[in-house]
Amino acid sequence: MGRRGLGGCCRAWGLVVALLCGGAAPALAQNTALALPEVPARLAEGPLSKAEAAALAALLPAASAVKALALPAGKLTMPRRGQRNSLGLTVTAELEQAYDSYLSGDGRKALAALTAAAAAAGSGGGSARLAWHLSALRAQTLMMMGRAADAEVELETTARLEGPGFGWDLGARALRGEARLRLGDLAAAEADMGRVVLALGQWRLPTMFMAVPPDLPRLVVLTTAQLRAYTGLAGLYLLDGRVRLAAKWAEAAEQRFNDVHFVANHPMYAPFLPVFADSYFGRASNLAFLAAVRTVRQRSAAAGEENFAAAGRFFDSVGYHNGRVTNAALRAWALLRIEEFDGALAAADQAVDLAARQGLADLVWRIEVLRGETLLADGRAAEAEVALRRAETAVAAVSGALATDRSKLRFGVGKQDIVYRLAQFDAARGDLAALFRDLERGRARAFVDMLADRPLAAGREVALVQEIKALEAEVRRLRVINASPAGATPASRSEEARLVERRGQRIEALRQRDGELAQVFSLAVHELAVIRRGLGPGQALAYFLPARGGDRLRLLRVSAEGAEIVTLATDSAALNDLLADFTDAIALADAKLQSQTAGAIGAALAVAEWAGRTATFVVPSGALFFVPWGALEVTAPVAVLPTGGWLLRQAPSATATGSSIVGDPAYGKLMPQLPGARLEARSLGLLYGSTPLIGAAATETALRRQVGDGVGVLHLATHGLFDAAWPLQSAVVLSDGKAAVRLTAAMLFARPLPARLVVLSACDTGMGQSVAGDDFLGLARSFYLGGASAVLNSLWPVDDAGTRAYMEAFHTAARGRDYGRAWLAARDASRVQGFPPSVYGAFVLGGALRR
Repeated sequence: MGRRGLGGCCRAWGLVVALLCGGAAPALAQNTALALPEVPARLAEGPLSKAEAAALAALLPAASAVKALALPAGKLTMPRRGQRNSLGLTVTAELEQAYDSYLSGDGRKALAALTAAAAAAGSGGGSARLAWHLSALRAQTLMMMGRAADAEVELETTARLEGPGFGWDLGARALRGEARLRLGDLAAAEADMGRVVLALGQWRLPTMFMAVPPDLPRLVVLTTAQLRAYTGLAGLYLLDGRVRLAAKWAEAAEQRFNDVHFVANHPMYAPFLPVFADSYFGRASNLAFLAAVRTVRQRSAAAGEENFAAAGRFFDSVGYHNGRVTNAALRAWALLRIEEFDGALAAADQAVDLAARQGLADLVWRIEVLRGETLLADGRAAEAEVALRRAETAVAAVSGALATDRSKLRFGVGKQDIVYRLAQFDAARGDLAALFRDLERGRARAFVDMLADRPLAAGREVALVQEIKALEAEVRRLRVINASPAGATPASRSEEARLVERRGQRIEALRQRDGELAQVFSLAVHELAVIRRGLGPGQALAYFLPARGGDRLRLLRVSAEGAEIVTLATDSAALNDLLADFTDAIALADAKLQSQTAGAIGAALAVAEWAGRTATFVVPSGALFFVPWGALEVTAPVAVLPTGGWLLRQAPSATATGSSIVGDPAYGKLMPQLPGARLEARSLGLLYGSTPLIGAAATETALRRQVGDGVGVLHLATHGLFDAAWPLQSAVVLSDGKAAVRLTAAMLFARPLPARLVVLSACDTGMGQSVAGDDFLGLARSFYLGGASAVLNSLWPVDDAGTRAYMEAFHTAARGRDYGRAWLAARDASRVQGFPPSVYGAFVLGGALRR
């Protein structure tokens, strides 16, 4: 018979304990009341100070070998409907469904159940603790789905609700530390988890009680936050290479886990203080980290085996057999670090087979990348490429299901590692067609992942989109099964092929009806030979290969005549330094230094060696996204593209006419007004013969009414906001008639603003982030979905006078729809008028050069 604990739900790091109210404990302690520590209502923000870092290090106890207690008999299970959980909340049917869906790995169902649970609680959301619990579970589910950035946003709500419910924000802060760790922001993760540890100091869960604690939910949240922080710091330091610190925090976490399990398994306390199943997930994860730590520190495969075995038992005790995958993968990771290649490969083989059998495509590709890295380190390049191509197949199986991959928490690898390695293999062989395909697949995956689970182009091809999504779900399931050497059968392979063919047919139907929308679902890429035929006389496509710090920059140069790899003398680190110098020169308002630095950037990139005679299309990578092409000595237009295949994009209808111009919306003192933008909008209104939306009139409603089914020109002269943590929240600022409101990239993907030419005359609108296969996540791509042929945007804040002069010159020339010539004309006019490179270099043209 299973032993049932009571509590909330968290798989990876563990809610820790559920203490059942009622009854009196044996008198094994002197105090009759449990003293909880005094903690601040809200923890500080920002990086840890030197004093905080020193205090955190001082809290670590001396290393000690802690053995995991024997597991109790019977299987631990989740609380069921009608029972009370550790927060004193009655589990409803909706909450039970959320628990079960989460633990089975079905994040979509879990999120739907949490939404239903909130709706069932009424408009008030139920108690503060219920609202907090649902928000925390939503954040944890988003992380489980690979959407840590979304979880970080949700945790703002969690933190706000935790104060009224418990009097602090420790639980939300520990969860945010985990989300930031998954996002690769190690300093922010360390600050969040470190401050939770500091707030609790030397406090530990007591192991003897005279009476049941008066407020068990607060005790649960405190203990949970502490153990999440300890275990999170262990994982952070392990994957960051700080193995000694990882060992100390994992051992300290084990001591506290022992406290929890001692209390819950004690023969005198167990009847009314049962352990909750989720504490076993947290302990299993910590034991796996500890095993990897000991393997690496002692440089011995045997050193971690006892802890790996204990972690497996804890995973199994709650029926979470997928934990065996994590165990095997971490063992492979640790053995790779100590160059035990045969053992690492054996562990990776075991992990990938288990992951494939259980449908864990997210783990399949990560482990295959890990195996590829192992083989490469062992000098077995051909086998490494096979593993990485298997990883690519597994990634394709889950593209769109996991959202943007910014997480390196699991085994320190990401999707960009696949693209980087495959590009290296292709370039070494001189296989330019394969190189182009691999680069394009990476970008296609990034775009599909970026928009996973997001509203898109409302009302466009609804039935066809729904059919494609249903086919994709079944294809993903079969691909994971067939990725396992032992899992595939002739029937499963045949069924996969049939569904893939059907999916391709439906996507092609969508492409015929709505080509831009089809890109959201399709990973299909054009062949290099087709791209060459799409280039005109004198035009060149420069497709930059992904690079790491010390790599010399390389690009695939494509023209109608042929293709070649061009290797530059500079590396990505040096280019980053030059771009930083240029930014400093802008901050100093030093025009001479700006010109000198721009010249140095141009020389480092050796643009004249590969640029086209009549036009150059650039597909950037990494720092290349932030090159100020207009500040360089280019004599032909340069257009930045999201992919090479964009060259073959079917242009939107040429019938769109008219213009919509926004200038200086009413910000309501939330940000400074832009009088130059107001003058700019009026001037352009006269040029195009339209009435600009200015001040209080510049609302989203008015803008959408004016744009209607589409305009020839959409010009937005306003503030722009760049959100580095969540690029889809980057925005242009409009007004609600009184104060500033944001029109975000996510909102534009859901409800596009159709226009042939989009001009973002705003600060930072070109800024985005290179993630998940090296795609550029910012505002420009959202306008392409709306049908834009070209987008002109800025890389940094530009003063009013310079922007107005540039825009007037650009639009005067752009009326002939030769956008490349207009870009050059505006650049040259700004130079003649004496403006510095910070003005004419700020604006980057994307998309088509003419329409």
